[in-house]
Amino acid sequence: MAVFRRVRQLLLIGSGLMGAVAVYGQEPITTDSAVALPIVASAVEASTNPIAASLSSTVISADPAVKPKPPHQFVKWSDGLTFEAEDGSVKAHLGALIQQDWTAFGQSESLLSDPTIGDIQDGVFFRRGRIKFDGKAYGILEWDLDVELIAQPSVTFDDLWFGLTQLPVIGNARAGHVKIPMGLESVTSNRALTFLERSSAFDAFWQEYDPGILIFNNWSDTDGTWAACFHRIDDQTDTADFGDGEYAGTFRATFLPLHSDDDTCLLHIGAAYQVRDTKFDPASGRDAVRFRARPELRNGNTPGTPRFVDTGLIGGNAVHTMAAEAALIWGPFSVQAEYAAAMTTDAVTGGVDRGTAMFQGWYAQASYFLTGESRAYDRRLGRFARVRPKQNFWTMEDDGCGKKVPCFHAGAWELAARYSVIDLNDAGIFGGEMRDTTIGLNWHWNINTRWQANYIFTERNVTAPRNDGVSHEFGLRFSLDI
Repeated sequence: MAVFRRVRQLLLIGSGLMGAVAVYGQEPITTDSAVALPIVASAVEASTNPIAASLSSTVISADPAVKPKPPHQFVKWSDGLTFEAEDGSVKAHLGALIQQDWTAFGQSESLLSDPTIGDIQDGVFFRRGRIKFDGKAYGILEWDLDVELIAQPSVTFDDLWFGLTQLPVIGNARAGHVKIPMGLESVTSNRALTFLERSSAFDAFWQEYDPGILIFNNWSDTDGTWAACFHRIDDQTDTADFGDGEYAGTFRATFLPLHSDDDTCLLHIGAAYQVRDTKFDPASGRDAVRFRARPELRNGNTPGTPRFVDTGLIGGNAVHTMAAEAALIWGPFSVQAEYAAAMTTDAVTGGVDRGTAMFQGWYAQASYFLTGESRAYDRRLGRFARVRPKQNFWTMEDDGCGKKVPCFHAGAWELAARYSVIDLNDAGIFGGEMRDTTIGLNWHWNINTRWQANYIFTERNVTAPRNDGVSHEFGLRFSLDI
């Protein structure tokens, strides 16, 4: 009889557990509900079976108003692959950037016969191929690792820094290989540029990344930004630079005097200043600087797109660079312009003292979204961000029968035009003058994917023995940024 009694107890316990599972599959479990597990407690000899006694006292809710806490999603997709701790203290993003360019060039006979230019070859290549790992932790720590894997003699870095936020007075601080706060076009990521390449003024005067320490913050209730950076100049983005002296300081401030609540209409103004030492040149045995620029399209084939204007090495003491920037967004329409001037003190070329030589450049551009979007603005850093189409080009939607099928929409279509001038002639130094006219069409499939097409007409004016001439360039880019 004892055996039958034990079997009976086990069967009752088993049926109770199955009932608990069934109830849990339909309603959440609580300990304060009046609905108990379907266990016949009177049939269980609690005094001789502690497990049964425990089960008989367990209460499970059948109240549909009480929902269970969903399981934590450690990995999720939020415009990219993200990882997040359950308590939200750590959040990281693992991504990649792939940009493939198709290019075609045509030069006038005068440029074809100039040995400094020659026949620029058509081609296809990867403009960028990067792996990115960035994130935030504990409310105050942030980091970014951006590794360039393609078209380099070795692995190089763009962003490679760690930083602190929520700091008194200064707000934020970063140390490592940081983006230099000089110019709207420069501080805006290539992931959000309107054209395939930045303007010739950027190519000649500005540095995008350098090893240094950056501090920055907002002011006027996030309507304004300021940033200051103490850094060195690394010519090859390899995160290192060596030489006595050769330091630089860069400062930038921006403000939004007008803006709508959602920033789809705004006016942005800003200014920047940089002072840097000239760098020792082993070939000439002196401290020197050099300003030069290419047409606004790259060719990945070695040696790449030649510089159409070039001052050559200029001996000097220091370089002072000033820049002014402005941009207007008015719904789907936007305009943007910048001016930059670089002055070399105690300039010397060919053994002749040139005093202070000033070189300058500027550009103006406009764009319009045919599909009604607006350019996105990043208030924290005072720059533009990636465009999010109103409707993605390709979506998976319900067909009304419970199945997901591909549906195609317009995406976001953007027309753009830019005119830029770079003048490297001053104080008896004749680096040349170049003017670029660019027409662009951008097709944004979603926030991660876009096609870009640019036509560029370049005019070159230089002194003998180099030749004046014109060049036609066409570029097509497919970009995936996750």
